Amino acid sequence: MVNNIYSKIYDFNNYAPFGNLEIYDGKFYGMVYGNGYDKGSGGGIFKWDPITNNFAVIGGYGMSNSGPGSLTLKDGKFYGHYLTSSIFYWTFYILELDPVTNQSVIKYIFDFPNGNYPVGKLTEKDGKFYGLTYWGGLNSKGVIFEWDPASNVYTKKYDFNTSPNDNLTLAHAPVAKGLPGTCTNFPSITIDNSNNNQWVSITDTLGNAVAEIKANGNNLGVVTASMFINNAAVRQDGSKKLYLDRNITLTPQVHPSSPVNVRLYIKGTEYLALKNAVNSNGQPPGIDSINDISIYKVGSSYLPAVSMLTNSVVTTTAAWEADYVFSASISSFSSFYFAEKAVCTAPVITQVCASPSALWPPNHRMKNVTINYKVTGNCGPVSSWLTVTSDEQVNGTCHGDKSPDWIITDNHHLQLRAERARRGNGRVYTITIHAKNTAGNISTKKPTWWCHIIFHPIIQKVGITKKATLMTMEITLTKHLIVR
Repeated sequence: MVNNIYSKIYDFNNYAPFGNLEIYDGKFYGMVYGNGYDKGSGGGIFKWDPITNNFAVIGGYGMSNSGPGSLTLKDGKFYGHYLTSSIFYWTFYILELDPVTNQSVIKYIFDFPNGNYPVGKLTEKDGKFYGLTYWGGLNSKGVIFEWDPASNVYTKKYDFNTSPNDNLTLAHAPVAKGLPGTCTNFPSITIDNSNNNQWVSITDTLGNAVAEIKANGNNLGVVTASMFINNAAVRQDGSKKLYLDRNITLTPQVHPSSPVNVRLYIKGTEYLALKNAVNSNGQPPGIDSINDISIYKVGSSYLPAVSMLTNSVVTTTAAWEADYVFSASISSFSSFYFAEKAVCTAPVITQVCASPSALWPPNHRMKNVTINYKVTGNCGPVSSWLTVTSDEQVNGTCHGDKSPDWIITDNHHLQLRAERARRGNGRVYTITIHAKNTAGNISTKKPTWWCHIIFHPIIQKVGITKKATLMTMEITLTKHLIVR
């Protein structure tokens, strides 16, 4: 807090609060112990309005005690552990509260064989809740349990040898590393009616994350997974597109009849290596953030390298501790690669012409020429430059010729020498505009226009005889495009 000011807002009476506060619709919710057996002093779930300072116990059936635990908000409803006690026994529940109607419902009653006396708060993962109990289970020392609020199914997942007494914290599994230059196979998974609408994890033998699949009702059968890690920092395809040193292959026993969701995991160090790399032309990949990288599908089996990455998939990305997870909806399985999202198209050269439109006279002097054009492209930055050739040799064309015949000042300006061979048919200067994007590839297109610079008829005096000589100079601007 900026001012480090502590203020007492509300004094509890007949109740002892515990656990965390949750907020919904501008009001705070929590849990309290009661101190008596009458309804007015019973524990339960409370609501406090910070505007009106109004406090009320709204759930808990007016029982004498509740807890221990905290509330968890999911899909507009609160869930928490709840305890009622009498002189002879304690009973523990999972309670659901609707903050709109203030109606609470007992969803599950704990028993000793499957775990009793829940502690901490419920932790949500993929639509299910997970928690701890202090008692019960195989060793009478508590369990880890899973509870699905949609189906109201409770499952004991693990039996403790020493009783836990804290919250169950959801932590991200590290991303599997793999071995450089090696294809690693992972334990297979089975997706059938029991799990075809939930996320199923694929991990290495240490439990590190590789991928996850949510089949959306498709029974995929046995799914095998493998991963190849390149033995260099990054790779480059045939178009010089840089891509990650990791690719993951998923192969189901039965192919899906409708789209499925996948999550694919990469190391943060792999992302940084791709972001900071340059291709063989010295060009960067054009990646500013993790959101600039997409999943690409290639074939049906893994390859250490690919000739071209073209089949990109709509991808969302998220941080996974210091690493990253990529999510996508796919209609078929394959090997999955990771590269820049943008598919570069060739820069486009338009609005081209030379100025001036005529050079006069052909006196062997250098003439200033401006080449006007516009270059656009989606893989920036785009660089451009000019080159010049002539269909006549630089020296030996006639008396008084000079060199050089051209000087390029920058990507829009140059000088051309106004001269020609005495016995020739006229000189043609060819000026080529080059444009290159970050892919660094060059291709050539035929000229689609011509811009003429003409030497007008010249009167040359030879003794007292007048001879008219027509000299034509033509500047041809061709377009060389860089494509990815």
